[in-house]
Amino acid sequence: SASFNDIPDENNLRLLYFVQIFFGLVVFAILVGFITDAVSQFMNSLASGRTKVAADGHTLILGWNEATLRAVVQCSFLRRQYQMLNEGKFLGILFYFPSLIPAFKWCGLLERPSTSLAVSDIVIMDNSITKEEMHIRLAQTLAERGILPWRTKLGRNIICRVGNPTNVNDLIRVGAHRASAILVMMTERDTKEEDESDGRIHNGATLRTTLALRHVLFTNPYSKRLTVIPGLRIVLQLQGPSEYVDATCFKHPNGDDVIIPMDLSAFLNSLMFKCAAQPGLSAMLMKILDFEGSAIRRRRAKNL
Repeated sequence: SASFNDIPDENNLRLLYFVQIFFGLVVFAILVGFITDAVSQFMNSLASGRTKVAADGHTLILGWNEATLRAVVQCSFLRRQYQMLNEGKFLGILFYFPSLIPAFKWCGLLERPSTSLAVSDIVIMDNSITKEEMHIRLAQTLAERGILPWRTKLGRNIICRVGNPTNVNDLIRVGAHRASAILVMMTERDTKEEDESDGRIHNGATLRTTLALRHVLFTNPYSKRLTVIPGLRIVLQLQGPSEYVDATCFKHPNGDDVIIPMDLSAFLNSLMFKCAAQPGLSAMLMKILDFEGSAIRRRRAKNL
């Protein structure tokens, strides 16, 4: 192999050799810098929670309020009940190898779930809180309620994303048109807008989110025959009645409601007074309604 001393010192050949080596090092350093910057930007996008969600048939929660953590916990309890129901089959192999559940589900060997929430992953999107804060609060709450990570794992079964629920592009990014159930929890932003408008705007953020969801669903059909995924439910958490929100509702081809507004203000007020007047009533209602233990669930007749 030739060395620097083997190059004849004629016509500035040694200088040309040195320039070629230096130029090659510069180009290599620039290339490494581009690759490092691309990897750094990709990792930052993952940490910021603004990447696309490649999920199908998932449960989507839009917004963040005081009830979001409780909703996630109840969905996790429901997932646990369904997993425990199937773990007794196949010699308990699913208990030791939970990663085989998707394969058994694809083969049709598992018990039919009474609701999609029992088998679907959970996706949460809001822009009032960072992804890191979501993970910290969720991890603490799930640990307090005794939900094992291998049953419902944060980051895999519970996916957090940062985005505006009233923005069409952000809704498409979290797969709103592929979700099997959507829960809109924009009450805190509704309250803020109502205060800023001196009480003239009611349920404004919820209304804009609903209109954005309608646009996403109608412009991204589920199939050639169906506009929305069969059995889709969009539940709106409202602080008060709204005729404008009622006007955004539409139905499935079979007549079932797709958008279900839930105004619980009057019901909750009467329930709180009854629970205060009758000691033990609140504990009994929570035991009946939650999914931590035995719970009331419905099944379709064809699944019995």
